[in-house]
Amino acid sequence: MSGRGPAAGQDDPDGRPPPDDRTEADDAVGYDTVWSEPDTADDFDTALEVEAAFRTQRRVALAHALVFLLVVLGAPVLNIALDWWTRARLLGGMSPGFALVAIGLYIGFFVLALAAASLANGVEDAMLGPVGGDEATPEGVP
Repeated sequence: MSGRGPAAGQDDPDGRPPPDDRTEADDAVGYDTVWSEPDTADDFDTALEVEAAFRTQRRVALAHALVFLLVVLGAPVLNIALDWWTRARLLGGMSPGFALVAIGLYIGFFVLALAAASLANGVEDAMLGPVGGDEATPEGVP
């Protein structure tokens, strides 16, 4: 075995079938018959780049976890600190505290998840480059 790809009958790490099991659809999207080695050292991320990206991602995750914790702990704090929070009535007879727990937290968590995912993906792309590099989309595929 030359070390250039998976043994016969095994899938490659990208999930492509081995050359023996290829179909015309595989050829249509431009999969090569031989798995090739990266052309240059630029195709690899160094250990220092990966470590820096990890530290940055950890900071992003901890910041979003702190926001999550503050929002979750904010609901009972508002109940204790503000008397009107439980006595006032909104649409349908709901108190502001109930509305926050029943509706507001779900919307807030969804927005927080979108923000966290977008920021984390942006940080990774900026620091390590997009997944798959320039060859992420085969020729002829939009």
